This record gives sequence, C-alpha cells and structure tokens, in this order.
Amino acid sequence: MIDIDNLTVETAKVKTVEELDLYKEYRHAYDKATELEFFDKQQETDYYYEYAQQLKKKIDNGETTLYKVNF
Repeated sequence: MIDIDNLTVETAKVKTVEELDLYKEYRHAYDKATELEFFDKQQETDYYYEYAQQLKKKIDNGETTLYKVNF
C-alpha cells in the first residue's frame, strides 16, 4: 500500500533561453525610461535608464545579442 499523504511531487524546472536583439532591447529600455519620466516615476525611471546604459555598453563592445534566461 502506498502512503499518499507522505508522497512528494517534484516538478522539473525548465529553463528557457531567449535570444533578444540587443539594440531593440536598448531602445525599449530607453523609451520606457522616457515614458516613466513623463509620469514622474523617478525610481522606475532610474532603473530603466541604468539598464539602458548597461545595454549601450554591450552594444559599444560589439555585442549584438542579449541572452535572457527564464526559469
């Protein structure tokens, strides 16, 4: 007899990797920051501007693809 009250179920966590166009992601982050700035949401604006700066550095280093891992 199986004691179903003490069974544990393990779920497989599947990771997926997306390849994003680095320049498009940069434009999206910059546009989002500009939009949030208009609505006076400073904390979110700062986050997106910082993210855009990090992406710009990657672009300047010749990178073209951003890899995003989803858990």
